[in-house]
Amino acid sequence: MKNSIFFIVAIIGFTSVFAQQEIEIIGVQYRATNTSNYFENLYLAKNNKLDAFINYGNDLGDKTKLFYHISYHTLNLNTLVNTENTSFNDITSSKKIPNFYFVNFAAGMTNKFRKNWSLTNIVNYSYSDDNNKKTFLKQHAYYKSFSYLKKKKSDQFSYGFGVYLSKLNKEITIYPILSLQIQNKKRGLKLFFPRELKLWQKINDKSYIQLQTLLNSNYIQFTNATYGIEILDINTTLTYQYVFNKKIKFKAGVGIPFSKYDFKKNNRFTKTQQINYGFVAGLSYVVFKSL
Repeated sequence: MKNSIFFIVAIIGFTSVFAQQEIEIIGVQYRATNTSNYFENLYLAKNNKLDAFINYGNDLGDKTKLFYHISYHTLNLNTLVNTENTSFNDITSSKKIPNFYFVNFAAGMTNKFRKNWSLTNIVNYSYSDDNNKKTFLKQHAYYKSFSYLKKKKSDQFSYGFGVYLSKLNKEITIYPILSLQIQNKKRGLKLFFPRELKLWQKINDKSYIQLQTLLNSNYIQFTNATYGIEILDINTTLTYQYVFNKKIKFKAGVGIPFSKYDFKKNNRFTKTQQINYGFVAGLSYVVFKSL
């Protein structure tokens, strides 16, 4: 896809907290937003998104680690035509935007080298389809992968770089990856450009607040092959996170997601956008590993 941005889904969720690496093994998260106008106020939409995931890893010798990921995501756009503006006649005027789901499978390997360098390679397969089968959505699959080098200078500072690749509709896109992580026992910063920026501040031994901006992009295709919708979602959340017995993590907070839609008809894109506010809540099982 030209003018497309397809970034890797969350393969393994890492949160830097209490000078430890917090690894989420299994979890679920729900996000909902208010109703907003978009597409020159011709449509009304609110988003409901449910995410569930499982992560698993095992050591292969002293310097190699294998890990696997599976996740399920539903996205209900709840889109309706604004009856006060019915004169518009374009690609979506006779179609309801689908409520669709994604299933992601991923496998990866991390190899450690001398002088605290490591190399991570991940391959991801994604499959999407319509939930209600009423919008003529075409079943769709695409692939993503990345290779990433990381240098650990200390427990408080690391950086890295790499390359990201995706294959969608016979087109291959390549983007650079840059990372930076700075932390101490009370606060930290994590940058994984271009997908994620995260800041956290410890409140006490069991809780912290976190500000996170996360970018996702998905593409849905209708069966007649002349209609398609590319959705770019930049989701910013402020959450309170509490860890029970260093095993169960609960989080809740508010979000301001920005969504941009590219409606494709006969290789022509009509761009529109919407900004919502809403809430997010999640529950997960975590394990801690000292850095």
